[in-house]
Amino acid sequence: MGQWFQRLLGGAKSGMANTATIQGYLRAASQIEQVWQQIDDKVDELIGQGCPPWEAYARTGYALAFVRACRLNVVFVQELLKADTAANPAETGNLPKITYDQALALCEHIEPYIEEALKAATNPQYMLTTYRLPLELGPQIRDAYQRIPRSHLQGIIGASQEMREWTAGLLAKYELALHATKLAVPPQVATHLEKMKSEMELGDFHLRTGIDMVGQMSLGQSTDELNARAEGFLWEAMQGFYTVSQLIALSEVPMRPARQSTPVRQQDRPSAARQVHPTVEPPPRPIPPMPPAPDMAALFNQVIAGAGPAQKSTMHPTEDVSKLFNQVIADVGHTQETPVQPASDVSALFDQVTASPESKRENTVQSPAEMPDLLKQVTNGPAAGQGDGEQPAPKKKPTLGRQPNAPKHIVEDTTQNLLADICGEQTEP
Repeated sequence: MGQWFQRLLGGAKSGMANTATIQGYLRAASQIEQVWQQIDDKVDELIGQGCPPWEAYARTGYALAFVRACRLNVVFVQELLKADTAANPAETGNLPKITYDQALALCEHIEPYIEEALKAATNPQYMLTTYRLPLELGPQIRDAYQRIPRSHLQGIIGASQEMREWTAGLLAKYELALHATKLAVPPQVATHLEKMKSEMELGDFHLRTGIDMVGQMSLGQSTDELNARAEGFLWEAMQGFYTVSQLIALSEVPMRPARQSTPVRQQDRPSAARQVHPTVEPPPRPIPPMPPAPDMAALFNQVIAGAGPAQKSTMHPTEDVSKLFNQVIADVGHTQETPVQPASDVSALFDQVTASPESKRENTVQSPAEMPDLLKQVTNGPAAGQGDGEQPAPKKKPTLGRQPNAPKHIVEDTTQNLLADICGEQTEP
């Protein structure tokens, strides 16, 4: 007991796993021979009753597909165990971790496939609901941090060769049944048979390529990359044989395009057969057509036809200078503490002087001598000369225009005298 426990610990430390679980799965799969024999007997019975061979196989096609796929899984596991035992006789009962995970992944499909085979064999109205044919082999287990042991590759080679011989025997039996019948073989059945033969030839090519790459190991010239490539070719060969064994009797089921199987790393276990969807690149975006070059002559004629008389720019009328001047004086007056009266309009005073012949009349027109002071007051600002807190008495705004009763010659003389006095006052030093 102690030696067995120490051996188990030693195997765990060196990356080994016990084969007890794998042996249990294989023992449960022993009933597959009985199920398979029942399906074959039914096919022979239908042919003996005069049913054409292709129809007899088609009636039991689903059951045959599942039982044959299950049988190849069992063969694959048995070959892995056989190769490891031959390479490591002292480690009987233990497997390398990668070999153990690969065998366990294949064993997980044994029971479900047997169950589906029994349903299809006993139920005439059976329809596929859970699976899709053809079934895929796998999943393929790969450890990115561990080299592929030679015993593991030898087990894959043995499984590939065993699958090839067994599938070739099934295909030969089906072809012999077609030749033995006296009925004309339908064209689609004959075409389907040729496709199966072509798939077998492609599998033979992949199998031979993988074996040659693994053979480099005996010469000491193998590399990790070469071993991985060899394993890939062997898996392609086994997938081809796996597909042919299922579709021999199912000519109406289209074959899936061949593809490289995607390995599953050990840390992704125990979920089996993770499907990897290929990346679909979006279609290239269409390039828009280039617009045609414009007609220069038509553009020139359009410019000439559209040219009209130059439009006048909209100009805002110039504001009255006197109004702007009064506005500036009013703005200056607002800055004073005491309100001031607006200055008298010079033009109004001028009209008043010309309209009144008597310059001595009070509260009507200021004398000519006072005009310079008035001009200075207007220029310096309305607040000049005023005392603190004193406001000038409001003056009555004179009547604009010429009085209707004033004689014309008096107006002219008064205007000339007024202008002369103004000019004389300004020129005096």
